[in-house]
Amino acid sequence: MNTNPRSEEVSPMRNSILSFARRAYSDQRGQTLPFVALGMVALLGMGGLVVDVGHAYVVRGQLQNSANAAALAASGAVYNSQSNSVNYTSLATQYNCGSGAENANTGVTCTQTFTPKCFNSLMPPGENCTGAPNNAVVVNNTASVKTYLMGLFGVPALNVSATATASIQGTANS
Repeated sequence: MNTNPRSEEVSPMRNSILSFARRAYSDQRGQTLPFVALGMVALLGMGGLVVDVGHAYVVRGQLQNSANAAALAASGAVYNSQSNSVNYTSLATQYNCGSGAENANTGVTCTQTFTPKCFNSLMPPGENCTGAPNNAVVVNNTASVKTYLMGLFGVPALNVSATATASIQGTANS
Protein backbone atom coordinates (compact mmCIF):
# COMPACT_ATOMS: atom_id res chain seq x y z
CA MET A 1 0.00 0.00 0.00
CA ASN A 2 1.31 3.39 -0.96
CA THR A 3 1.32 5.95 1.86
CA ASN A 4 3.09 8.70 -0.05
CA PRO A 5 0.55 11.52 -0.58
CA ARG A 6 2.53 12.95 -3.55
CA SER A 7 2.37 9.70 -5.60
CA GLU A 8 -0.98 10.71 -7.11
CA GLU A 9 0.49 14.01 -8.27
CA VAL A 10 1.92 14.31 -11.81
CA SER A 11 5.65 14.92 -12.00
CA PRO A 12 6.80 18.35 -13.27
CA MET A 13 8.60 16.74 -16.23
CA ARG A 14 5.47 14.94 -17.34
CA ASN A 15 3.50 18.14 -16.87
CA SER A 16 5.94 19.95 -19.13
CA ILE A 17 5.72 17.28 -21.83
CA LEU A 18 1.92 17.25 -21.76
CA SER A 19 1.83 21.02 -21.89
CA PHE A 20 4.12 21.04 -24.93
CA ALA A 21 2.04 18.37 -26.66
CA ARG A 22 -1.18 20.34 -26.07
CA ARG A 23 0.37 23.54 -27.42
CA ALA A 24 1.80 21.77 -30.48
CA TYR A 25 -1.52 20.11 -31.23
CA SER A 26 -3.53 23.32 -30.98
CA ASP A 27 -0.90 25.56 -32.62
CA GLN A 28 -1.53 26.16 -36.33
CA ARG A 29 1.97 27.32 -37.22
CA GLY A 30 3.99 24.80 -39.24
CA GLN A 31 1.01 22.82 -40.48
CA THR A 32 2.39 22.69 -43.99
CA LEU A 33 5.62 20.95 -42.96
CA PRO A 34 4.16 17.40 -43.08
CA PHE A 35 2.48 18.12 -46.41
CA VAL A 36 5.69 19.51 -47.89
CA ALA A 37 7.63 16.49 -46.62
CA LEU A 38 5.13 14.06 -48.16
CA GLY A 39 5.07 16.07 -51.38
CA MET A 40 8.86 15.98 -51.61
CA VAL A 41 8.88 12.21 -51.17
CA ALA A 42 6.21 11.87 -53.87
CA LEU A 43 8.13 14.16 -56.24
CA LEU A 44 11.33 12.21 -55.61
CA GLY A 45 9.49 8.98 -56.39
CA MET A 46 8.04 10.38 -59.63
CA GLY A 47 11.44 11.77 -60.58
CA GLY A 48 12.92 8.34 -59.96
CA LEU A 49 10.34 6.76 -62.23
CA VAL A 50 11.01 9.27 -64.99
CA VAL A 51 14.80 9.17 -64.81
CA ASP A 52 15.36 5.49 -64.07
CA VAL A 53 12.64 3.99 -66.26
CA GLY A 54 13.64 6.37 -69.06
CA HIS A 55 17.25 5.21 -68.75
CA ALA A 56 16.09 1.57 -68.79
CA TYR A 57 14.16 2.22 -72.04
CA VAL A 58 17.26 3.74 -73.63
CA VAL A 59 19.35 0.73 -72.60
CA ARG A 60 16.64 -1.62 -73.88
CA GLY A 61 16.75 0.14 -77.25
CA GLN A 62 20.52 -0.31 -77.36
CA LEU A 63 20.13 -3.99 -76.45
CA GLN A 64 17.54 -4.42 -79.21
CA ASN A 65 19.82 -2.77 -81.78
CA SER A 66 22.75 -4.98 -80.84
CA ALA A 67 20.54 -8.11 -80.84
CA ASN A 68 19.29 -7.20 -84.33
CA ALA A 69 22.83 -6.69 -85.60
CA ALA A 70 24.06 -9.94 -84.05
CA ALA A 71 21.13 -11.95 -85.40
CA LEU A 72 21.57 -10.55 -88.91
CA ALA A 73 25.31 -11.21 -88.86
CA ALA A 74 24.86 -14.77 -87.61
CA SER A 75 21.95 -15.70 -89.89
CA GLY A 76 24.17 -16.11 -92.93
CA ALA A 77 26.54 -18.42 -91.07
CA VAL A 78 23.66 -20.55 -89.73
CA TYR A 79 22.26 -20.81 -93.26
CA ASN A 80 25.55 -21.72 -94.88
CA SER A 81 26.80 -24.64 -92.80
CA GLN A 82 29.61 -25.32 -95.32
CA SER A 83 31.56 -22.25 -94.20
CA ASN A 84 33.77 -23.81 -91.57
CA SER A 85 35.93 -20.71 -91.27
CA VAL A 86 33.29 -18.62 -89.50
CA ASN A 87 30.61 -20.02 -87.25
CA TYR A 88 27.48 -18.15 -86.21
CA THR A 89 28.44 -17.69 -82.54
CA SER A 90 31.64 -15.82 -83.34
CA LEU A 91 29.77 -13.51 -85.75
CA ALA A 92 26.96 -12.93 -83.26
CA THR A 93 29.46 -12.22 -80.48
CA GLN A 94 31.34 -9.77 -82.69
CA TYR A 95 28.23 -7.63 -83.34
CA ASN A 96 26.48 -8.05 -80.01
CA CYS A 97 26.47 -6.00 -76.80
CA GLY A 98 29.25 -7.73 -74.84
CA SER A 99 32.42 -5.91 -73.87
CA GLY A 100 34.77 -5.46 -76.79
CA ALA A 101 32.03 -6.07 -79.36
CA GLU A 102 30.97 -3.64 -82.06
CA ASN A 103 27.77 -2.66 -80.20
CA ALA A 104 29.06 -2.72 -76.61
CA ASN A 105 26.97 -0.72 -74.15
CA THR A 106 29.04 1.43 -71.83
CA GLY A 107 28.21 1.11 -68.16
CA VAL A 108 25.90 -1.90 -68.61
CA THR A 109 26.89 -5.54 -68.34
CA CYS A 110 25.10 -7.51 -71.03
CA THR A 111 24.42 -11.24 -71.04
CA GLN A 112 23.78 -12.75 -74.45
CA THR A 113 22.53 -16.11 -75.66
CA PHE A 114 22.47 -17.40 -79.24
CA THR A 115 20.15 -20.21 -80.27
CA PRO A 116 20.00 -21.72 -83.77
CA LYS A 117 16.47 -22.62 -84.87
CA CYS A 118 14.71 -24.25 -87.75
CA PHE A 119 11.38 -22.73 -88.76
CA ASN A 120 8.99 -24.76 -90.92
CA SER A 121 7.60 -21.55 -92.41
CA LEU A 122 10.98 -20.88 -94.02
CA MET A 123 11.30 -24.33 -95.58
CA PRO A 124 10.40 -24.99 -99.22
CA PRO A 125 6.88 -26.28 -99.83
CA GLY A 126 6.49 -29.91 -98.83
CA GLU A 127 9.51 -29.94 -96.51
CA ASN A 128 9.72 -29.51 -92.77
CA CYS A 129 12.41 -29.06 -90.13
CA THR A 130 12.55 -32.69 -89.05
CA GLY A 131 16.21 -33.60 -89.37
CA ALA A 132 16.92 -30.46 -91.39
CA PRO A 133 19.73 -28.10 -90.44
CA ASN A 134 18.94 -24.78 -88.81
CA ASN A 135 17.76 -21.88 -90.94
CA ALA A 136 17.54 -19.06 -88.34
CA VAL A 137 19.21 -17.74 -85.23
CA VAL A 138 17.63 -16.20 -82.10
CA VAL A 139 19.68 -13.71 -80.09
CA ASN A 140 18.57 -12.81 -76.57
CA ASN A 141 20.26 -9.97 -74.66
CA THR A 142 19.61 -9.22 -71.00
CA ALA A 143 21.06 -6.54 -68.74
CA SER A 144 20.57 -5.19 -65.25
CA VAL A 145 20.37 -1.37 -65.26
CA LYS A 146 21.43 0.34 -62.03
CA THR A 147 18.91 2.91 -60.82
CA TYR A 148 19.75 6.40 -59.61
CA LEU A 149 16.73 7.60 -57.62
CA MET A 150 14.61 4.47 -57.31
CA GLY A 151 17.38 2.93 -55.20
CA LEU A 152 16.18 5.20 -52.39
CA PHE A 153 12.86 3.35 -52.49
CA GLY A 154 14.37 -0.14 -52.47
CA VAL A 155 14.71 -0.76 -56.23
CA PRO A 156 18.48 -0.97 -56.86
CA ALA A 157 18.25 -2.20 -60.47
CA LEU A 158 15.85 -2.80 -63.35
CA ASN A 159 16.18 -5.87 -65.58
CA VAL A 160 15.72 -5.32 -69.31
CA SER A 161 15.92 -7.73 -72.23
CA ALA A 162 15.66 -7.77 -75.99
CA THR A 163 15.25 -10.62 -78.46
CA ALA A 164 15.89 -10.73 -82.21
CA THR A 165 15.37 -13.49 -84.74
CA ALA A 166 16.90 -13.46 -88.21
CA SER A 167 17.08 -15.87 -91.10
CA ILE A 168 18.03 -16.14 -94.69
CA GLN A 169 14.88 -17.62 -96.14
CA GLY A 170 14.99 -21.18 -97.33
CA THR A 171 16.56 -24.41 -96.33
CA ALA A 172 20.14 -24.48 -95.15
CA ASN A 173 22.90 -25.43 -97.53
CA SER A 174 24.45 -28.72 -96.49
